[in-house]
Amino acid sequence: MGNERDTCELERLAHEIAYGAARSDIECYCEGQAEAGARLSWWYDTTSAESSEEQEWVVMAVRYLELRGLLKRNPENAALVRPMDEDGGQLT
Repeated sequence: MGNERDTCELERLAHEIAYGAARSDIECYCEGQAEAGARLSWWYDTTSAESSEEQEWVVMAVRYLELRGLLKRNPENAALVRPMDEDGGQLT
């Protein structure tokens, strides 16, 4: 491998790719539920994947985003989640 700068860049890219994949898996495999308010927001039902393979990816995606502090759970139904952006802000 290259120098320390290359290692840091590789680590940054790995986090960006993992974040994008996790968010995409949740948004693609989970049924979205719109929440009206000051602005439209979405909750994703983590129990709605159509296959066991999709469900496995959703479980990993949820765990990854939770460990990074980038997932919000609905206070009334923990199966409903909302990925946060990498700055910790809410996505629409």
